Amino acid sequence: MDRLSAVPISNIIELRHLRSFKAIVSVMHFTNAAELLHVGQPALSRTIKQLEEEIGFPLFDRDHKRIRLTNAGRVLAAQADKVLDCFDSAIAFTQQAARGNVGCLALAFTTDAIAGPLSDLLLCFKRDHSSIEISYHDYPLEESLHLVEAGKLDIVFYNSNSRAMRYGRGSKLFEPEQVYATLPAQHALAGERELHPEMLQGDVLIMPVNSTTSIELAQHQLDCADVGYRPQTLTVENMFTALSLVAAGVGITFLNDSSRVAKDGITYVPLTPEYKAQLNGYWSPQNSNPILSLFLTYIERYEIKGRSGNRVLYLTRASADSSMISTDEPELAVYSQ
Repeated sequence: MDRLSAVPISNIIELRHLRSFKAIVSVMHFTNAAELLHVGQPALSRTIKQLEEEIGFPLFDRDHKRIRLTNAGRVLAAQADKVLDCFDSAIAFTQQAARGNVGCLALAFTTDAIAGPLSDLLLCFKRDHSSIEISYHDYPLEESLHLVEAGKLDIVFYNSNSRAMRYGRGSKLFEPEQVYATLPAQHALAGERELHPEMLQGDVLIMPVNSTTSIELAQHQLDCADVGYRPQTLTVENMFTALSLVAAGVGITFLNDSSRVAKDGITYVPLTPEYKAQLNGYWSPQNSNPILSLFLTYIERYEIKGRSGNRVLYLTRASADSSMISTDEPELAVYSQ
């Protein structure tokens, strides 16, 4: 055991002892220091005596004319500055965190949700609140929903289709996007102006595991399949794999407008107008993280500059007592470009 660790740490020394000591060091005079602290000189002397007794060494050499720091006093003066500065910084940081100015935000998203307006929103929020740390996760949606309810995630973003909805209504963000059937370039329906999902019942349905647009519409295909007919599905890990398989003629998938990318061998055909991808946000009203409150307020004031002119923002919190998404009617705000 080294010499420092052999010395017991006192439970009696308080910040007031260190502040009193530093006040004396600043003027090197007990009476003047007492005036600075607005205490009596005898009380200040008792405080320093307590500090010296706890440390086990005198901090000042005293005579009738002046006081001087001992070697122990000089060391403590330097260390006390660090302790007090650290404590003051911790208090200031805590106060800023309580106001929502610093802290952490944990969010998750599905693959098809992060593209487009959401990525723009996150970029602007990070620019305007650079002191806030954001952690990003792409867990499967069901897992993310449970993590939100458990308080391990603050918010999750996902797409849901207004017609073929699987996950409930939830909290709606931004104007719905067009959904496209993603077809091999040589597909018999590649030249159509628009398609209805049921027109593709004979194709293999490729479903990226974390793309709710694809999953919901594929499930819709299964639900609407003719009696005795069961479409073939193929689950893949990511959107890139899905698009590569589409280009190879293996099957088809569904994408929202923001997720489309140019790729040889692929044709995008819009679905009929009733099939739209709606960006949703889900969070718990029991979440007390002030950063989440700040983020939600930011979303309410956020204005998308995009191709569609007016943008519509819906916000609803999740139900407090359910692990499912709220089915309450959302609040509506319209933002104009």
